Amino acid sequence: MSIFKNRSAKNLLFAILCSSIGVGVHILAMGQLLFELTGSITAMATILSFQGLGAICVLPFAGPLVDHLDAKKVYLACDLSRAVTMAIIILLAASRIDGMVLLITMAAIFLALIDNVHRSALFKFTALNIPDELQGELNAKIGVMFQIGVLSGMALLGIILYRSSPIYALIFDVLGSLISAWIMARQPSASAVARHNATPPSWRLGPLLQQVLHGWLRLLKQAAKQTTVLIMLALCSADFILSYSLNVLVVPLVAKYYAGASWPISAMEGTMAIGMIAASFFTRHTLTQKMLPVWLFLQAGSTLLLSFATTPQWHFAAFFIVGFASLNSITWLLTTLQRQASESDKGKMASLRLLSIGVGTAVSMPLVSNMSHVSFTFALQGCALIMMCFFILSLWVAYRFQPIRA
Repeated sequence: MSIFKNRSAKNLLFAILCSSIGVGVHILAMGQLLFELTGSITAMATILSFQGLGAICVLPFAGPLVDHLDAKKVYLACDLSRAVTMAIIILLAASRIDGMVLLITMAAIFLALIDNVHRSALFKFTALNIPDELQGELNAKIGVMFQIGVLSGMALLGIILYRSSPIYALIFDVLGSLISAWIMARQPSASAVARHNATPPSWRLGPLLQQVLHGWLRLLKQAAKQTTVLIMLALCSADFILSYSLNVLVVPLVAKYYAGASWPISAMEGTMAIGMIAASFFTRHTLTQKMLPVWLFLQAGSTLLLSFATTPQWHFAAFFIVGFASLNSITWLLTTLQRQASESDKGKMASLRLLSIGVGTAVSMPLVSNMSHVSFTFALQGCALIMMCFFILSLWVAYRFQPIRA
């Protein structure tokens, strides 16, 4: 059965495509807007830092919240909240009132909190509403739709800025979230959700904190019994560490080999996205447990190739391979963790995955930055070594992990 014949899967992909177009516009327009308002990159850097801290703070509560509620309703509420928050940011920027930069910064930090709850809701919704045999293919297509949407949004922003300002470009983020919310409102909910919520949670602070703590302790005790699950959670950060590192290191790479031209930066990032899109056509054959080390080894090898390559064909080939391998490893880990968590713990498992990504990137980015002070070649080789460490861990998962059988 194709995922495009499944109503829930088809609608979900369309919702993600619409919302990610808005995200693509947002990524560049927000930075440009703040630069125009302040004349500095400090405001945007501050937002990114506090968004990371905010995510780490909210994720321990996002998972239990999603577990206690209907994932569809949480997803819908996050879409609407994002639309309202973006509308507030637009109005603040247009008003030019005193203190608007601080207010915009606070609103942007709130967006990070919304987005992390949104991802946990997506994790649970997919696990409960999509048949097991389609989950792997759908997770791959979700990554592809997001990439296509972001790239389309970035291209759309370039057209908008010919005629207008970043303030009006952000309207597309509002529209994307509203369309996504409308699509999700039409989605059927899984019957299993009603079973979970037969006993409604207490919303008083004391009992609520007890429920959160009890839920986390139960999940962590279960995970501690399976070392491979903990290793898989650690492996979830691998692809993102490499992706963020390459986003940083591609600039000096291009400066050295492309005479200062800026187009290869976006071209290489686009090539990585094309690699992910290409991988989505083969997921029925590539999403297997034994293949996980292959994908991590290819990422490590491609990064090492980048550190030695001096010609464009090898640079672009490396970025393509990284994208192709990354989609496969991300999708297999995501799909397996969705199935591994019990129905009452899927939101918390999503939070653990996102925490792993957040902590992994927070620890690795300063390391990559320090290595780049020696040379970008040294930093690339350091990234390759980090990926080789993940490759070794993946061997344990490939040969020792025992998935839950229905």
